[in-house]
Amino acid sequence: MGNDGGSIPGRQDLVKVHKKKKKNVSDSFIKSSKSQYCSLSKDPLKKPIVGDKLGQLYNKKNILECLLNKNFPKIFNHITSLKDVKDLNCNISKSGKIECRISLEEFSGINKFYFLWSCGCVISKNSIDELNMKDKCIVCGTPFKNSDLISMNYTNEEKEKIRLEILKEKNERKKRKNKGNNENKDNSNLGKKRIRI
Repeated sequence: MGNDGGSIPGRQDLVKVHKKKKKNVSDSFIKSSKSQYCSLSKDPLKKPIVGDKLGQLYNKKNILECLLNKNFPKIFNHITSLKDVKDLNCNISKSGKIECRISLEEFSGINKFYFLWSCGCVISKNSIDELNMKDKCIVCGTPFKNSDLISMNYTNEEKEKIRLEILKEKNERKKRKNKGNNENKDNSNLGKKRIRI
């Protein structure tokens, strides 16, 4: 054997290793679980429910606990105060799912749903389209802009993009605030020096 120009088989060619099969969880199951469970604690959603700019839903109790204990997981670092979440004005069906305030359609995670940042009303896309809702909430009458319409069905890529934008905006606000504080300190020091001379 050998010297025939062939190759020598290695261990990986001779021994078959059984790889563990990954469990495939269907997208519909993941989406439906997002519509019924708190994104932070994975507990079933109970009123009062809040939502963030990423369209994620939380039990307000869990958000308050994390804010008080200052132990948010890193993936939720865009939430630093209650100003970063909005109380949602919604119904919960007998099956534990959120319902549209107008059509009573259940949010399954697959069908498109929105909430308004200006008032917190939860509305299905079908209701928005059918009633031609443009600048005023049909449920409570609060005026809103297109930027106030938060989708509850963002993809992970869209969520990450929005999260980075939120963090960038917060950092810019912090820099402006620090810059303003430093200028005020400098101006007050200048006035003191003038008096002493």
